[in-house]
Amino acid sequence: MNSGVSVDAKTYLEQISQVSLAIKSKAEQIEALEAMSVKTSPTLDGMPTPILHKSMLEECVTRITDIKGQLADDQKKLLDLYLEAKEMIDNLKDTRQRVVLEQRYILGKPCKEIYLFMGISSSTYEGLHSSAMQKISEILAQKR
Repeated sequence: MNSGVSVDAKTYLEQISQVSLAIKSKAEQIEALEAMSVKTSPTLDGMPTPILHKSMLEECVTRITDIKGQLADDQKKLLDLYLEAKEMIDNLKDTRQRVVLEQRYILGKPCKEIYLFMGISSSTYEGLHSSAMQKISEILAQKR
């Protein structure tokens, strides 16, 4: 549904969902490594489990620490992107254009769900999306 709109605006706004996915992936990695590290801990009877040895536990802890650092960086990036995008979207004068972009890029909803939610046709949605993206492209061009 690009409709000739500058790729810059679409690429810019899609960063929000890309960073959100990266955060989810890192959280899942941490969860998997934490589960693996539990397998290296002593059992209740004091005998270590034979699944992994101490160096593997150290490796898990090191990787968890590294990924948590990356996760914090991604969370900051997401917040910065969100706030900047939200400010640009809030500057659009047309309420329906704001709703389309908020629902699509801030909340990550599919197009069909948005136009059904708004009670408009898909072609009206496409027109609102296209004109809103053009305005976001203009805002981005002014910032450069």
